[in-house]
Amino acid sequence: MKGYYDFTTAFHNHLITDPLVNQVTKGSLDKITNAKKDMYPLAHVMIDNGGFESNTIKLSVTLVVMDIVDYTKEDLTHLYYGNNNEDDIHNQTLMICQRAFESMRRGQMSEDYSIESDTASFEFFVDRFTDDVAGCTMTFDIVMSNEMTIC
Repeated sequence: MKGYYDFTTAFHNHLITDPLVNQVTKGSLDKITNAKKDMYPLAHVMIDNGGFESNTIKLSVTLVVMDIVDYTKEDLTHLYYGNNNEDDIHNQTLMICQRAFESMRRGQMSEDYSIESDTASFEFFVDRFTDDVAGCTMTFDIVMSNEMTIC
């Protein structure tokens, strides 16, 4: 039976093989507020809610990908780009989210799970956590077969 454990395990296994991800965590965001610096770049998975729909199960998934912001000690020479690597982190974390989404939508994971409406939303962030991190949060709904019997 394909269920919660199968999905979270498959999603973890996909994320941890991404060359830009160092660690994958799951659960409450409280778990990562004091993450060790060597854990970054970090991918954090949350299963927000779900529902039963005839012979399928739908789960709402949030993927938060983040890395530590690095500041240069050089004088600020360009106001648009600033003196840190936030743009680099946003680009990198967006690519991680996009690879995860495409794997679910049409890649290896698409055999067992489908993305509802083939869509996901994402939002960039800076300074959301106690560590000085930036990144991207992606939210999408997956649908899997409900193989539960009545017995």
